[in-house]
Amino acid sequence: MTISERELVRSQIQQKKKKNRTIILIILAVIVVVAAVIIITRLPKKGSSFTTEDGLSIGDPNAPVKVLEFTNFSCSHCKNFTLNTSAGFIKQYVETGKVYYTAYPYPWSEDDLTYTASLGAYCAAEQDTFYAYKELVFNRVASPQDLSEEAVRGYAESVGMDLAKFDSCMQDPNLASKVAETKALASTFNVSGTPSFIVNGSLFYANNLIDGVEAALEASGN
Repeated sequence: MTISERELVRSQIQQKKKKNRTIILIILAVIVVVAAVIIITRLPKKGSSFTTEDGLSIGDPNAPVKVLEFTNFSCSHCKNFTLNTSAGFIKQYVETGKVYYTAYPYPWSEDDLTYTASLGAYCAAEQDTFYAYKELVFNRVASPQDLSEEAVRGYAESVGMDLAKFDSCMQDPNLASKVAETKALASTFNVSGTPSFIVNGSLFYANNLIDGVEAALEASGN
């Protein structure tokens, strides 16, 4: 092999190495960009809607307005709000970071036909399926039979709950205390009907909820 041939081979090898380094750098750059995108998309964003540890709340805990909803599964006005208004309200106020929203299932007593479904709602909250369960129950309930233990277990299965965990939760003797705590909370705000909404400590109903939220936002400077 002549000197010129060796130089040609050496040049080709160097070019190949340079090309390989370029490819490696490009691959590394792509990996870094993809990793950054994944990390960023997983970070909680202001205005994003997410379920908190209690399973009953959605939105940004630092939102300027806190809304509590007390709902009863046999209440026609509650059903109307859940199926026709709730999604729009959440999109406009919760997902934009303006409202931190908590919904409480609210049976009037242990004799209330909705008591079992309400217990099921708290068990749904433990599996982060409360809002799906709540909507499904309102969609399905048309008669007392739709609030039976068998029906409630069917709702749990329909929204993807782990039935073993659900059954265990429903048998938990401490479960009833959650309903009692909700009733005690409602009484502090003089709740006497459903749906009732507490907006930054003040009582509102479905027909003036938006007015209450807007007033609270204005008062907070938002």
